[in-house]
Amino acid sequence: MERTCNTKERLIDAATRLIWEKSYNTVSVDRICKEAGVNKGSFYYFFPSKESLALEALDSLWEKSKDKIFKPAFSSGLPPLERFNRFFSSSFKVHFDKKRECGGELGCPFGNLGSEVGVDEEVLRNKVSDVYKEIGAYFESALLDGIECGVIHCDSPASTAQSLVALQSGVLLLGKINNDIEVLRLFIPGAAGLIGADVLGGLLVPALKSRAG
Repeated sequence: MERTCNTKERLIDAATRLIWEKSYNTVSVDRICKEAGVNKGSFYYFFPSKESLALEALDSLWEKSKDKIFKPAFSSGLPPLERFNRFFSSSFKVHFDKKRECGGELGCPFGNLGSEVGVDEEVLRNKVSDVYKEIGAYFESALLDGIECGVIHCDSPASTAQSLVALQSGVLLLGKINNDIEVLRLFIPGAAGLIGADVLGGLLVPALKSRAG
């Protein structure tokens, strides 16, 4: 039986690609094994089910997303509005590269899976929910710092962070439905309205009253 040191990683990588590019329910264990170049016996050596593999694929993708997008963008050393600008720019680049690779805008891999699974697939839904909570925490931290600096204006950072999560999820869904990556650019003006900032050159800047102060 094939049990090389990178077999598990190949399965996780294959599942991540296929579930994002296709869907969780349409991708079979056989298809994942073929994509990974792994026999089915090896699959069940590492994973008792497709669900267990999907859970690890979500963990792996989220860790990569944090390292590539969230941690650099939401560094506490950056000005609060710049954090959102860098988040958008990095996220847009990921989707631009993915569309160039696959030929279409695929939307959010976390949101796609979370909206696809049924009410009885609680484990997967909870995993996606945890990811969104962490995204909200990144947003809320930047909001709190921005309020302290006087460049962000909102009554409730916690609820505004959730609104920003919903905004990001929504533009990704619209981008997927319309197969149009340019829809993702709606995040910046939408965010500006939620946090009391202005938009200049496609990026968030302090509102005029903040700059005047």
